[in-house]
This record gives sequence, structure tokens and C-alpha cells, in this order.
Amino acid sequence: MGRFQKGIEEKKEMIFSISQTPAAENDILDALRWYALQRPGLDDDFLLSLEAEISLVKRNPFIYAVLHKQIRRALIARFPYAIYYLIKENHIVIIAVVHQKRRPAIWKKRKATR
Repeated sequence: MGRFQKGIEEKKEMIFSISQTPAAENDILDALRWYALQRPGLDDDFLLSLEAEISLVKRNPFIYAVLHKQIRRALIARFPYAIYYLIKENHIVIIAVVHQKRRPAIWKKRKATR
């Protein structure tokens, strides 16, 4: 096995914990409230899509490219939202969950506080 392949295998075996900053939690609550007002059950659909994407991030956080200062972005299926996160050793910190048209650059100002 080559050196490159060995590095990939080691990353696959890592187990990551995950947390959200208070700002990211507020982003999620705001989105859930908005979708709940749009159509009954749409907030549940958003939450399921969000949880599915977070699960993918947790399983393999390195599949998403670094956008800015070690911050990575995962797009949420079916919804115009993205998850912005940092990887700190074996821990993932979600710093923002934002609509891509409304406040697309807000994540650049956020720090990992958890």
C-alpha cells in the first residue's frame, strides 16, 4: 500500500465527535421556524435533510473542500442551505447553517466556540 493510500485509510478509520456553536443552533431554529410557517411538515423535511447531511459530514468530513481558513461547506439536499464546519483533530464544529442566497458570507465571521 502506498503512502497516499495509507493516509486515506487512516482518515477513514477516525471517529469524529460533532457539536454546533450557539450561532449555528440559532440558524437551525430560525430555518425550522420559517419552514414551519410555509407548509405543515416542511420543517420536518428540512430537519431530516439536515440530519442526513450532518451524518455524512460526521462519517467523512474530508470529502468537502476547504473554502476559507479551514472552513468546509456541505450543501443540504432539497434545500438552499449549507452547513459550514471546521475539523479540529477528531472533532467537527458546525459554525453556521445558512441560506445560500440570504446570508451567504456570514459564516466567514464566525468562530468555533465549542
